[in-house]
Amino acid sequence: MPRSASFAILKPLIVAALAVACFFACAPSSAFASCIPSQSELEAYEADGTLAQRQAYQKALGNDSFDQELLEGLQERQGAASSRSARGKVPPASVSGMPLEGTAKVLALRVSFPAEGDEEAMAFDEGDTLKALQAMIDGTADAAPYESLNAYYGRSSYGRLSFTGRAYDYAAKHCRSYYTDRVDELFREAVTALKEQGVDVASFDGNEDGLIDGVYLHFAGKTTGWGTTWWSNHRKSSDTEPIEGTQVRLGSEILLHEPANENGSTETIIHETGHALGLPDFYSNKAGSSSGINTHDMMFDNVGDQCAFSKWVLGWISNLDITRVKVSNDGVWVKRGDGEPEHFDGSVTEALQSMNLSDKETGGFVAVAGDLTSSVDGRSFDLFDEDGLLSSFYLLQLDNQVGNQDAESVLENGALRMYRVQAELDDSGSDFLESNAYGVDGDKLIEALGAEGDGFNALKQGASVTPFTNPSTNFAGGLAGGFTGISVERTHGEEGQESVTLSYVAKEPIDPSDFSASIADASSVQCIDSRTLSFSMSTACSEDPNKYPTIVFDSDPSDDWGRSADLSSVDGEIRVSWALDPAEFQPGKRAELVLPEGLFILGRDSSGTVYAPEVRIPISAAGSESMLAPESTSATNVHLPDSVLREPLSDVLTQSNGSKLFFVARGFNPDEEGSESNGCLLLNRVDESNPVQCASVPVEGTGGGWLSELGIFQHGQAGIEAKLLDDNTAVVFLRSPDGYGGVKKTCAWVDLSQSKVIAQAEPSSDTPNLLSCQGSLVEARRTGDGLLLIKSDARNDGSVQESYAIVLGASAANDAGSGNMVVSSYQSGEAASGAEMKVLDGQAFSSLRFAGSLDEAFDEAVSFSDLVCAYSFESKEAVSIDAAMLAGDSLVVASHDVSTAEGEAAPLASRVTKYPLNGGSPTSCTYENRISSEDFYVRLSPGADGAVVANVYTNRVADPDGNQPSELVFFDSSLQTAKYSAGYGGPCGFWQGSNYMNLGYSALTSQWDKTDWLRCDEYKVAGGSDPVEPVDPSDPAKPNPAADSGNGDGSSAGQGAEPSVSARTGDSPAGPVALCLAACAATCAVSARRKMRRNM
Repeated sequence: MPRSASFAILKPLIVAALAVACFFACAPSSAFASCIPSQSELEAYEADGTLAQRQAYQKALGNDSFDQELLEGLQERQGAASSRSARGKVPPASVSGMPLEGTAKVLALRVSFPAEGDEEAMAFDEGDTLKALQAMIDGTADAAPYESLNAYYGRSSYGRLSFTGRAYDYAAKHCRSYYTDRVDELFREAVTALKEQGVDVASFDGNEDGLIDGVYLHFAGKTTGWGTTWWSNHRKSSDTEPIEGTQVRLGSEILLHEPANENGSTETIIHETGHALGLPDFYSNKAGSSSGINTHDMMFDNVGDQCAFSKWVLGWISNLDITRVKVSNDGVWVKRGDGEPEHFDGSVTEALQSMNLSDKETGGFVAVAGDLTSSVDGRSFDLFDEDGLLSSFYLLQLDNQVGNQDAESVLENGALRMYRVQAELDDSGSDFLESNAYGVDGDKLIEALGAEGDGFNALKQGASVTPFTNPSTNFAGGLAGGFTGISVERTHGEEGQESVTLSYVAKEPIDPSDFSASIADASSVQCIDSRTLSFSMSTACSEDPNKYPTIVFDSDPSDDWGRSADLSSVDGEIRVSWALDPAEFQPGKRAELVLPEGLFILGRDSSGTVYAPEVRIPISAAGSESMLAPESTSATNVHLPDSVLREPLSDVLTQSNGSKLFFVARGFNPDEEGSESNGCLLLNRVDESNPVQCASVPVEGTGGGWLSELGIFQHGQAGIEAKLLDDNTAVVFLRSPDGYGGVKKTCAWVDLSQSKVIAQAEPSSDTPNLLSCQGSLVEARRTGDGLLLIKSDARNDGSVQESYAIVLGASAANDAGSGNMVVSSYQSGEAASGAEMKVLDGQAFSSLRFAGSLDEAFDEAVSFSDLVCAYSFESKEAVSIDAAMLAGDSLVVASHDVSTAEGEAAPLASRVTKYPLNGGSPTSCTYENRISSEDFYVRLSPGADGAVVANVYTNRVADPDGNQPSELVFFDSSLQTAKYSAGYGGPCGFWQGSNYMNLGYSALTSQWDKTDWLRCDEYKVAGGSDPVEPVDPSDPAKPNPAADSGNGDGSSAGQGAEPSVSARTGDSPAGPVALCLAACAATCAVSARRKMRRNM
C-alpha cells in the first residue's frame, strides 16, 4: 500500500515501540514493581502469611516516620526546644550524612553477583547500564519532572539543594543470598574495593560531616518483594567504623531494584532519597487500607512534588511564607508571616499563593485552626505561637503547573488541596504522635480531604468543607475536642485569583445516642447492590477488620453470622455494598442491614475515641418486576474443595454441535503433604440431557506440580480465561501472583478430544486482550500510532509461532464470537469527535497482512480507513463498548456512557443495544451496573428467540478469587425490561432450551450442604432459547442493509444514536456476516479513569 514520507520517518520509532510488545516472551521475563507495594501485593502477602514479617522489616528500617535528626532541626527552627528537654544543639544541616541544603555528593554502585553453591550468577539485563544509572543522578535527557535527582530536588527545594555523583560497577565476592542478612557488609565491601582501586571515596562527603552523603546500590537479579532485603529501600548504616584509609563512614544506604532504564526508576530513586532526607512514607502498609495521604505525593505514589508540609519540615518553606488563620465565634484572625494578627468579623477571603511560584522562588501555604487549642500530654499549643504548627490544623496548598507539578500526568490545571494535619510531637520530641503508615482515615499525620476522585484529590471551585460535610473539618468526628467550627470554601478572588473564604460555624457537641443512619430506597434492593449511607452527624469509618456491616434475615437477632457487606468512600460519600445469594434473597424477601457498634468513629472526648452505636436498617428485596429468582438451584457433580478462596471458572465454550465445556484450575492445599499432585487444570463437559452433570477430566500435562510451577500454590489463586479456537482446540490463559510483586502466567493449547496440552508459551502481557479469530489466538494491543495484532498458532512440536499485523489509526479490538472481531478507531481530543468500528469476518481477517517480524509487519501495515470489513457503523455518541456478540440477524452490544454533554465525567449509564444487520432502527435497554470495580467486564449471551443475558463481572484474571460476585442482567426479546440476579465464580453460563443455566458457587456457606460442589442456577427467561449462528450475508433471503437506518420513533432506540451502516468495504466479495459499531472518542478522554472494556 502507498506510504507517505512521514510513515517512513515514523517506522523506526514505531517498530522500536512494538519490539517489547510481543505476545509470548522469548525468555522468562522479570516483573518489576515500584518501591511502593500495591494493595493486591499487600493482600497477597497477607494470604501467604508473610505480611507481618514484611511489615516488621519495613518498620525496623524507620521509613514510616520522620527522621529524629530532622525533627530536632525543625524544633530548633520553631523555638520549640524550651518546651521539652533542653537540646542546645545547632539545627542539623544533614540527616545521616545527606545535606538538606548545598550540594549532595553521592556514590552509586551497580552490583552483580557470582554463582556460588547452587545459586546462579546474577547480572544485569541489556539496557540496564552504568550510563543509565549515572543519568538517574544528574541526567537531563528524560522528560520533566523526573529527569534526575539533581533536577527534581533543585526545583523541589527552590534551588537550595543540588546533587552530583558518580556511578561505578562492582562485582560482589559472594552470591546474592549471602548478603541477605549482611547488607552493611555488601556496602562496605563495595566502597572499600573502590577505595583500593584509587577512587577518592572521602570526596563524597560534600558537607564534611564524616559521613558519605549517600550510597546507592543497584543490585542485579529479581526483587523478592516489599518488606525484604532485595527491594528498593532506604536504610541507615549500622556500620560505625570509617572506610579503611579514610575518615569517612557510611550513612544513608539506598538499595534499588528497578532497572535503571525502566520507566519509574528515577521516581523510585527520588522517593528513596526523600527517606535519606528524613521524610517518611505517606502510604499505609496495612492490607485493606490504601488511602494514605489521599493525593498524589512523591512519598505516597511517586507522583509530583513533595507536599508543602514536607518542605516546611525540611526547612525549604519558612514561617515567613506561611499565613496562619484562626476562626472562632468572634470572627477570624489572620497572621501573615511574622506580621501582627489582624481581626475580621464574620469571614475572610484570603488570596492563595502557589506553593511553586517558579523553579527557584519559594511559595507558601495557609494554615487554619479553630478556636480550640490542641492539648497533648498536658502541653497546649496555639496556632499563633512560635511552635504553633506543631499541632493540629488544616493546610491549604495551591499548586500551579510549574516546577515538579509541571507534567500533564500530575496536574493539568491549578489545584487547591486541603490537608488535615495532626503534627503534635510525643513527649520526647523524637516523633509525631500520628502516623500515615498505621493511622486510620480521619486520624493520621496528614491526609488530603478533597473528593474530586482524580488522584490529585483537589477541592473543586465552589466546594466547601465544614464540620457538617463529609469529609469534615472536625478532628476524628464531631464531639468536643474534635469539633473545630472551621468552614472553608474555594472561591475566586479579584481578577480571577484563587482564594478561599474562611469562617466559623457553631454547633453544640452531639450525643452519640442521637446517631442514626439510613439508605435510600431500602424497600427495593437487589442481590448485588450499593447504596449511599446518610448519617445524622459527621462520621469516619473505623478500620477495625472485625467491624463490618452484615445482612441479617427475618430480623433474627440470634443470626449473628449474617452475610457480610463492604464499606467504601466514593466522592466523599460512604457507600455500603453487598452480594447476596439469589437462592435466598428472592423478590419481596425482608432483611436487615446491621451496622455494628464501633463501625463508625464519631469523635474523641476526654475518655478517648467515641464510636457509633449499632444501627439496624430494614431492607426488602425488589419485586419480581425487576428481580429474577432462579427457578431451581442444584448442586453439580463438579467437586472443588471448599476454601477461603475459590477457583474462578472460565467461560462456557460452545462447540459447533452444541456441546458445552469449561475449565477450572483446581488448586491444592500447601499445608497438606502430597496435595500438590492434586492440582491440575480440569476440563468439564456439560451433559446436554442433564446440565447439572458434568464429565470432569484432568488435562494431561497439567498435573504433578504444573500449577505450582506457575506460582499457583493454593485454591483460588489462578486467574483464568479460555478461548475456543475450533471444535478440537481451546487455549487457556492462566496467571497467578508470584509473591514478589510480579506474576507468573502461561497460555496452554488444549486438544479437546484428548484432554491434553499440545503447546504452551508464556505471554509477555500480564492481562492480554485475547480474541479467537479463524482458528488462531490473537492478542490485540494498542501501541504507537495503531493497533498491533499478534497471531499465535501452535506447531506440531509443541512450540508456538507468532506473526504480526499492524492497523494504523486503529484503537482497540473486541471478540464478537464465531471467529469474528471488531476493530475500532476513535480520535483523541474533543469528546464529540465520534468513532468508527469495523467487524472483521473470516474473509476480512484473512486479508490482513500478517508477517513474521515486526519490521515486516510495518511494511505490510494497513490503515484503518482501508480495512476490509463486512459492515461499518459510525456514531457520535459518547459511549464505550463493553462487549459485542453476533446473534442471528443482529449485533448485540453492551456499552456505557463515559461523559456528559458538557464533557464532564458522569455516572455510568449502561445499556444493551441490538443493531439489525439489515440497517433497521436499533433498540436498547438501559440497566444499572452494580459491580463496583473500576475494571469491570461484560459477557453477552444472546438467545435464539431474542432474549439476552449480560454477565457483569470483575477482572477474574487480575483478581482471581471465585468468591467475587457477578451481576446477571436478563433482557426480554424486545429489550423493554431488565431483571437482575447474581452469580459467583465468573461469567460461566449457557442456554439450555429456553432456560439460562448459570454455573458458580453458593454464597450460603453455612446453610448450603454442598459447598464443595459447583452449583447450577436455572432461570426461565422470556423469549429465550439456544443461540443460533448469525446469518450469512450472501444468503439472498437476507434483506439488504439500509442506506440510512435512522431511529424510527425513538421509543427504544439507542439513546439518540445516529447509526450509519454500510455493506462490506474493500475489494473482497461478501462472506460470513460481520458488523461494525461505534464507540466515541470520549473513551480515550476517560481512559485514565476506566480501562477500555473488552469482551472475554
